[in-house]
Amino acid sequence: MLDGASFLQRVRYITLPMLRPTIAMIFILRLGSILASDFGLFYQVPMNSNSLQTVTQTLDVYVYKALMLQANFNYSAAASFLQNLVGCALLLLAAAAAVGLYYYVFSIPEPNGLSLASWPNRFTDNFPGWIEAEGNTVRVADIGLERLDEYGLCLQILDASGREAFSYRKPASWPEAYSAAELAALAEQPYEDGRSVFVSSTDAGAQTWTCLVGFPYPIGKRMIYYNGRTVGRLLPVFAAAAALILGIAAAALFLYGLWLTRRTAAITRGIEAASRREYQALPERGLFSDVNAALNQMDARLRHSEQLRAQTYAMVDKFE
Repeated sequence: MLDGASFLQRVRYITLPMLRPTIAMIFILRLGSILASDFGLFYQVPMNSNSLQTVTQTLDVYVYKALMLQANFNYSAAASFLQNLVGCALLLLAAAAAVGLYYYVFSIPEPNGLSLASWPNRFTDNFPGWIEAEGNTVRVADIGLERLDEYGLCLQILDASGREAFSYRKPASWPEAYSAAELAALAEQPYEDGRSVFVSSTDAGAQTWTCLVGFPYPIGKRMIYYNGRTVGRLLPVFAAAAALILGIAAAALFLYGLWLTRRTAAITRGIEAASRREYQALPERGLFSDVNAALNQMDARLRHSEQLRAQTYAMVDKFE
């Protein structure tokens, strides 16, 4: 257990980031088999039931029936090849989309090209290697200053009390001293005005020094490091897409409810009409084809029974 870390914090900062590659790989592989079905469920359970055959005819079941029951090798081979081709295309498309989206969301531009958004955190953690301290005096090696100039970064080094001991290209808005709570909040603070600040510490010269490195990139720090500007562009798109999908789903569900209500009302009217001998045959197709066929058969038997009864009464009247 980590000191001071709650269960949700361990999940957010340790478990989920470590599972990210596994989650992405499983998603891509499962997307490639999106056309596959559970053969045991869709064939072995319903078997050859006429009422379920039309709604359990998946590609896997079709290939099996075409091959084993109908000996149609051409159709079964073509259907199986099409299934594998579409699955492979979806797999490649998902992999390409995942790689492109990953670099679009989790990369930032820097002088040497694109780097992952976690690069500033690694740079800040390694920067204390260029700090030279002697007693209460601290300085930065020339190579460290060159790196700051190369990437356009700013630096502030604090002593153990939180007061500034060294700065380089420090913005005017940065204070001269920080409390422990302010430093803790600064480490979690998201980007502001297109700039991000990362914090690290080191022990040198008989005391602890805190490094604040400012980067000219909008880097988000929620669970993982990401390009805040890119995510800011994508969030409205994702929100609009989610709202559109929910709206379409709600409309489809509403229309399906209306259609289902009409169909069940037609069946109810058919039963009532059959009881009054006013039944009109219903079409035997669609989702309720079995119910309509049963109603039509019931009405035919009722009419036949009525006809036999009328013939019986006629014969009785004739003999009387």
